[in-house]
Amino acid sequence: MKHPHPSAVRLLFIIHHSSFSPGCSLILSSPSAFRSRRVTKTQAAPAPPPPPPPDPATMQSVMQGGDPHAILVSFSTALSGFANLSTAFEVSEDGVSWISPVTFELVTPTQATMIFPVNVSASTVWRIPNPASWAFTDGATLDEPFAGTIAPAAPQIESVQFTENTFEMRVMLSTAVDSIDDLGQALQVSPDGAEWWPATGADLSDPLHLLFDFDGDLPPCTVWRVASASAWNFPDDQHLDAPLSGSIE
Repeated sequence: MKHPHPSAVRLLFIIHHSSFSPGCSLILSSPSAFRSRRVTKTQAAPAPPPPPPPDPATMQSVMQGGDPHAILVSFSTALSGFANLSTAFEVSEDGVSWISPVTFELVTPTQATMIFPVNVSASTVWRIPNPASWAFTDGATLDEPFAGTIAPAAPQIESVQFTENTFEMRVMLSTAVDSIDDLGQALQVSPDGAEWWPATGADLSDPLHLLFDFDGDLPPCTVWRVASASAWNFPDDQHLDAPLSGSIE
């Protein structure tokens, strides 16, 4: 026999029987009145998405380091080190025979000097055999370019010297200068670092060894400075590099 579902039936029985006291009523309700409450389960919040990977690192410049055993390398992201230096970087004179550095020195977090066991001042090209050998602080991977040409070393003032003339200074350069826009900003000298005398003339006939003139006899000067490196013009749009001040020899 098929019974109706308890939730669809509501029964009310009022039974009068002689065994009950007069006027006594018995009320029976259907089981639907005692239905269990629905339990709502709270779902856990979804996990946040993982952070995006860091931007890839790239080589910014490779140039001669001034020292014949050094190459200066710049990159876009702070370097933490190398998994294998011998496969991280190589230089060559002809693109056939390649030389790896034996050690390196961090100049800044994004610039390193690669030091080689032999003279590499004649090297013209560089390459990265294994980009995975580079390790960066933010976990970035090294992206192209993985090869290129080596630029000449940035121009520098190697020394500022006295001459036999009390109104003149000799400046020795690492790279031949093309021209100077503002002599007074290009070189200044001082006896104490407080009061400065600007240059008023210059002889550039030897572009590696310049003679700067000053108005009148100079006091016993001890230090020099370049007030504006942009006053110096070098081939290939190179910029005068540090040091931009020092002692007079």
